[in-house]
Amino acid sequence: MVVMPPQILIVDDDPCTRAVIHATLSRLGYETRCAEDGRAAAALHEMMPADLVITDIFMPVMDGIELIIALRAHVDIPKVIAISGGGILCGMEALRTAKLLGADAIMEKPLSMSALVKTVATLLEARATERAAGRRRRGVRFVKEAASRAA
Repeated sequence: MVVMPPQILIVDDDPCTRAVIHATLSRLGYETRCAEDGRAAAALHEMMPADLVITDIFMPVMDGIELIIALRAHVDIPKVIAISGGGILCGMEALRTAKLLGADAIMEKPLSMSALVKTVATLLEARATERAAGRRRRGVRFVKEAASRAA
């Protein structure tokens, strides 16, 4: 069985931020894809679902808040890190809103790459654990249903 590396989708309208995050995570063996706004990210996620989405909040076309809401509509919801550098008050308020709407972690720009790497690892580990537990629950439910049908 071939094990695929975790899929990470990086969403930011700033090409420098995308490039730094991409380079950092790629060096660690993660499979990364990039999008410049929420609409492009949603389309990429539809084609190949991500395990983790790192999204800026303030972007043109579709912002990070709208993207988080769109991602929550999927059956297999990815982990989400919301990032923002939109000013002290505006940025923090947007990050709090992102957290309320389902972001698993929030981080202010400028990003600490070591903190980002640690958060990525923690969330991907949690996702793997949740997936394994979900598979076990489905398996137990299947066995119980089969047993009840046989009775």
